[in-house]
Amino acid sequence: MPSNIKPGPKPSLDKSIARFWSKVDQSSGRFGCWPWTGSKKEKGYGQTYFMGKNIRSHRLAYELDIGPVPDGLMLCHFCDNPACCNPWHLAPATAKQNTQDMIHKGRANFMNNLPNLRGKTK
Repeated sequence: MPSNIKPGPKPSLDKSIARFWSKVDQSSGRFGCWPWTGSKKEKGYGQTYFMGKNIRSHRLAYELDIGPVPDGLMLCHFCDNPACCNPWHLAPATAKQNTQDMIHKGRANFMNNLPNLRGKTK
């Protein structure tokens, strides 16, 4: 880097948090879904760059409002809306629990593509 060009200041934590929440639509109120209005991944999950790291927006919302997600767990959306950042619509779960929730709610589209495992009926 040329000596006459100095790197800009790193964003403060408060400014980064305010910028993050500015991209969360909380207009549905305390109990509604809070969709992420920034960039999204292919399955509709929000993605953001926060304090030097890429992170899913719902995970950041949970960690900012409730606390860290325990090691080895993911966040399950009880509202089934991948863009939702309302921390109260999220709960830590194992991959198995998250998959069971998806199957129980009839969202397991991959199940429709499995062969009939019961065999042929007469």
